[in-house]
Amino acid sequence: MLVCYKCRTPWLEAGKPGFGDVCPNCGSYLHCCFNCRFYDEYTRPHCSEPNADGSFDPNGMNHCEYFSPRQARGAPLVDMDDPEQNRTRRRPDWRNLNKDGAQRPARNGAAGGGFTSPDTDERARKAREQLDKLFGKK
Repeated sequence: MLVCYKCRTPWLEAGKPGFGDVCPNCGSYLHCCFNCRFYDEYTRPHCSEPNADGSFDPNGMNHCEYFSPRQARGAPLVDMDDPEQNRTRRRPDWRNLNKDGAQRPARNGAAGGGFTSPDTDERARKAREQLDKLFGKK
């Protein structure tokens, strides 16, 4: 069963949606790349169908003859304004997660009060003096 990519409202009519069909709930186009099973966000031009013409707007209406509705996954959202449903729908930021949930420090150690050399502090002070001198402060 096809569901709207934006609000996850099910498409209840028989067959695949036409070129101009829109979601009855949010008004998004249903015949678009985001609702197609060939859409792949990790490839260029985002379509795994080799014969399809590239669409420049993946969430806008397209006239692709190779459109095939993707299968629905997960439960449909009941209320798009509910922050709890939006939170569970988001993907976590895998770059900053540790097992305990704390953010990892930056690579140079500066973010967590880590290593700073006296040489770095001196260079920063000199750079600040030059900027102040250039722009007339002091």
